[in-house]
Amino acid sequence: MTGAESELPAIEAERIGYAYPDGVAALEDISFHAAKGEFVAVMGANGAGKTTLMKALMRLVRPQRGQIRLSGVDAARMPPAELYRSIGMVFQNPSDQLFAPTVEQDVAFGPRNLGLDEAEAARRVDEALAAVDAAPLRSRPIHHLSFGEQKRACLAGVLAMRPSILVLDEPTAGLDPVSEAQMIEMLLRLNRQEKITLILSTHCVDLLPVLAERIYVLRRGGCSGSDRRKKSSPTPAPPPKPASACP
Repeated sequence: MTGAESELPAIEAERIGYAYPDGVAALEDISFHAAKGEFVAVMGANGAGKTTLMKALMRLVRPQRGQIRLSGVDAARMPPAELYRSIGMVFQNPSDQLFAPTVEQDVAFGPRNLGLDEAEAARRVDEALAAVDAAPLRSRPIHHLSFGEQKRACLAGVLAMRPSILVLDEPTAGLDPVSEAQMIEMLLRLNRQEKITLILSTHCVDLLPVLAERIYVLRRGGCSGSDRRKKSSPTPAPPPKPASACP
């Protein structure tokens, strides 16, 4: 890898725009980037376009204008298998993501869909479940899981693909204080120890000092960014008690 290549952002969006079929503009002239290994937060009010932006990064919706690049490569030109090895998304609502009868089957779906053999798929399932403290859940039916457990199963399913970039849409929404603290701790560990680039959408301001190295505020017509940065300690300090004001 050349020096120029190593300095490329992990992901960048350049002046992207997207309108729904009824003509309503969801994203207008949005630009932002995340460096490799960075933890970036995208905040904004409900309806500001956070979820649409997250989906655009995953090519689940296709912007009519602008470009999204992963390590300098146009995401629109990447084969799906290559794209989903590079970036994965955890949806706000687990029911939009979980579909297999059991946790183990759901987490194994991605690796198997890549054509990996059963031994490698099983190895990835073990690693992903361990990473989110969900190994005891592997044989549980999805519909027997609590909401917090479903969120962890979703995260494990994405991690089994071993992406270098992880996109999370409101990952703490709907969680009780204990589950919220567990989620924050897992995300910090994935970012600081595993060096995964994280992009998180949230409307909860109290989370930002705990998590984000860079903060973007999403508004119609643009995305304003902050370069507030902090040094990451090898062992992150425990997150503060979650604020009850953040549903």
